Amino acid sequence: MERVRADLLVVWGRSLGMGEQQCLISWALMLYILENCDRDQLSPDTATSWTELSGEMIVTAVSVAGAPGVSSQLYTSLLAELKRVAWLAFPHLDLIGKLATDLMTDWPPSAVLPATQLFLAAMYSSHSPLTPEPSPRPSPITDPETLMLMMEQMSILFDCVRRSGPSQAELLAELLPQVLLDFFPASDVVNRVISEFISPGQPHPALLAGVLKTIFQAAALQDQQNMLTEWVLVSLPNFTRRAPLSYSLWCLSCFFLAASPNPWLQAMFPHLQHRQPSDNSGSSHEDRRLFCLAASDFYAGLTDQRQRDKFIQTFEAVSSPGSPYTELLSTIEHRQARPE
Repeated sequence: MERVRADLLVVWGRSLGMGEQQCLISWALMLYILENCDRDQLSPDTATSWTELSGEMIVTAVSVAGAPGVSSQLYTSLLAELKRVAWLAFPHLDLIGKLATDLMTDWPPSAVLPATQLFLAAMYSSHSPLTPEPSPRPSPITDPETLMLMMEQMSILFDCVRRSGPSQAELLAELLPQVLLDFFPASDVVNRVISEFISPGQPHPALLAGVLKTIFQAAALQDQQNMLTEWVLVSLPNFTRRAPLSYSLWCLSCFFLAASPNPWLQAMFPHLQHRQPSDNSGSSHEDRRLFCLAASDFYAGLTDQRQRDKFIQTFEAVSSPGSPYTELLSTIEHRQARPE
């Protein structure tokens, strides 16, 4: 065991200097042994020593991967090895999770995706049932403290989307809805997703619109359509205050279509998602028509008079002659005046 400890120090030295190929081979071999050792077949004394050594190996690997001078090849290789080790629920899993968190928040965007994979492996391993094979679904979380911690971890994923470039953010946005729904009921994350979508500092609103739609669909499948309706109504003033007007219309249209139970309107969502206006563009005739169609359909689905009044009051507060909000109110009034 002392000999292996000495070898660890050699690996540490080589990882930051010459002989990187040998270093990669050494780490791959040690972590392979760590991953494949059958601890149940070891004697009690050997098992204790092996647990200490495996912990030391993980600590050292974490230190190497997080070192400022580590090369891209060694970084990605170590993170891939640690990701496999994380599934085995070894001691020091918290260190692996902390490493991934630090890399996701402090390192450049190019390092985000490997760190995110490690982060998710550690997170799922921490909350998965103890079975011989990794479970694709985590155990239900009921402890309030754990739920709060998990929500903080989800914030790290949202922050990564903000910091990433378009291609990286697209990959993260594809993962985000499934991760959220694996750990929380849709009703627990709707508010956070809405906030991220409407946030002025969000550089990827079209991607967040897709996340929003997926979460809304999941909530509807969980019989939470009434909850969705309330969240839409509560959030409307934040959307109508966004500038420029063309962007406000786009956000509102995405919002209404994402929450709509109408399959015909839902089919229009991909087209709308990629019509995000630029800061200087005005609202086109098509944008106004799509907004009026989505908003009036949402209004028509409201069965509670209190909700209908709240909807009308929200748009009356921001309407002005010639505005699309005034056009929406006229459309609703005209539909109501038509004989059945």
